[in-house]
Amino acid sequence: MKVGIFIEPDFDLKLQVLRDKSTIFDLYGNQTYLKHLPHCSIYVFNITQKQLNKLKYNKLLNLNFNTKNITIKVNKTNVFKNDLLTNGDTYCYEINKNKYLDDLQKKIIKFFLPYVDKKPKKTLYNESWMNHNYDKFGFPFVGKKWIPHITLASISTKNKKYKFLNKFLKLNLTYNQKIDKVSVYKIQKEKHKFLWHIFLNNN
Repeated sequence: MKVGIFIEPDFDLKLQVLRDKSTIFDLYGNQTYLKHLPHCSIYVFNITQKQLNKLKYNKLLNLNFNTKNITIKVNKTNVFKNDLLTNGDTYCYEINKNKYLDDLQKKIIKFFLPYVDKKPKKTLYNESWMNHNYDKFGFPFVGKKWIPHITLASISTKNKKYKFLNKFLKLNLTYNQKIDKVSVYKIQKEKHKFLWHIFLNNN
């Protein structure tokens, strides 16, 4: 099974994401990631049910990462053209990356890595760095290759509407959100099942 560690947006930012997802649906119909809940992925990995049970037994719910205050800032949109995972154009809100987010991902990966099941990889990625990171971490987007963002949808390149693209890239966004917890979800294709929160220590 697949598990994701997510930062979830607050009410205002979540509402903005849902509005834009609705606009995309009206223009393009259903697209990859469009039905996903609003979130920023920190770490996504495969895990067996046995290992997941061990995590629950270890009371991960109360684990403390001793992480300083983290505030995510969203002030621009971005489009990952010809996304390596979807072959579409992935529309997103980009989160300003900083050392605290980098440190958070490192701590998350360090804790979860012993439980990761790396066997399910069926096909190789097109980029060598993605294969390297998957072999090492079970997830390709780590460290410098991790771009924190909230995805709206990955739109098929066959359905490009440049008027929308240009308007999207010019959106003025100003969202600041303090992060005191991250969420653990079980991922089943388009569905996400909430499992628990990991609370962060604010020093």
